[in-house]
Amino acid sequence: MNRLVRPWLALIVCPVIVACGGPSEPAPDAGVDASGPSSCEGEDEGAACGSGLICLSGACVASTCGDGHIDEAAGEACEDGNEVAFDGCEPENCTFTCTEDAACDDGQDCTGAERCNESHACELGTPLAAGAECTQAGGDAGVCRADQCVAAGCGNSVTDGAEECDDGNDVDGDGCDVDCTLSCETDEECDDGSVCTGTETCDTATNVCQAGESLDCDDGSACTDDSCDAALGCQNVLIDGDMDGHASEDLGSCGDDCDDSRADVHPGHQELCDAIDHDCNGTPTPAETSLWYLDCDGDGFAPLGAPSERNCEEPAPESCGGGWTTRIPVVGNPATQDCNDADPNARPNQSGWFTSAVTGGGFDYNCSGATEHRYGTTAGVDPSGICLRFCAPLAPCRCSGTDGWTSSSAPACGFSATYSDCAATSTGGCARTNATRRNECH
Repeated sequence: MNRLVRPWLALIVCPVIVACGGPSEPAPDAGVDASGPSSCEGEDEGAACGSGLICLSGACVASTCGDGHIDEAAGEACEDGNEVAFDGCEPENCTFTCTEDAACDDGQDCTGAERCNESHACELGTPLAAGAECTQAGGDAGVCRADQCVAAGCGNSVTDGAEECDDGNDVDGDGCDVDCTLSCETDEECDDGSVCTGTETCDTATNVCQAGESLDCDDGSACTDDSCDAALGCQNVLIDGDMDGHASEDLGSCGDDCDDSRADVHPGHQELCDAIDHDCNGTPTPAETSLWYLDCDGDGFAPLGAPSERNCEEPAPESCGGGWTTRIPVVGNPATQDCNDADPNARPNQSGWFTSAVTGGGFDYNCSGATEHRYGTTAGVDPSGICLRFCAPLAPCRCSGTDGWTSSSAPACGFSATYSDCAATSTGGCARTNATRRNECH
């Protein structure tokens, strides 16, 4: 369909036809009704001059959309002289783009209410806020996400209802967890309960936990086994196979034990009546008699100040039972002294845990001078508290939650209470378990 018939077109067409020897009247395809007048000189521009004809520049031509004159008889309502659609006057048929608001409605609640303005052009509505209520295409209730109406609920990328956030993914720890709660808001929420991993903090701009600086527990000694305890921090334990207080000389200058498989062989030990170099001086002296210390409970340790005697063979048992040991109880070295010679379980190298007191009372089984609790003394832990799987960049995933007793105070050694533990599950997640435990000590 011709979009614009310029007024000057008729002036060019007619002379060309005459010059070529053709008829003086416009050809039918020039838009002239052969039954009407071909000239309308003196008539007003746009005046009707025949059926479907108007007067333009003195020539009677067919009325078309875009000729600059509104031909109501032909159904035209406007003429804006351009080829732009939807600007209020449509270039295809010279009708209004709209005459009522309903013609502008895009059927989307979230784009707001469109309207038809005074120029008969559609104007966009004001979009509804994210999370505003709307009706989906099928008639179900929903909420706005940009210009779309989507189903409400966690995971739709719209923060609605009681949600703290909604990033539309199933990743925990990225600022918005899978339950549409913020990964963190305070530093305390990021604490993994271990001093080994440093102090974790919460980036309140992104609500993402930031890992702390892990402790460096390397003491530079080849004679210690360096590790980190979540509660106690760095542990640098002497590598001592026979628990005689001396590391093997195979470990370098820090070790001086020439046989780390025998507790009766180390510098300072009394030579015995055998061919073994007990004091590691390189020269065994079989003729030297041994110094024996009374060991009533027979655990291989004698208390400080225990009776002693020299003998190449172990003396006969005393009335207290047990026997004798050649391990010297050294002043200032608790690792060589028996703190309770009436109980064989109470000795410096004791690593087990117990629920009943040592003979004579107390729970100092390892002769450390203090009572250690296997499960700690943290109390007042919420049995339904937070237990989350935390995955920090460049670090293995771990479970984050406070472990401890649910009672207001930890049970005494040997007594039971409910212990709440946040730990990894067999499926790779994290879960809190609450079980009755007896508080073991040593």
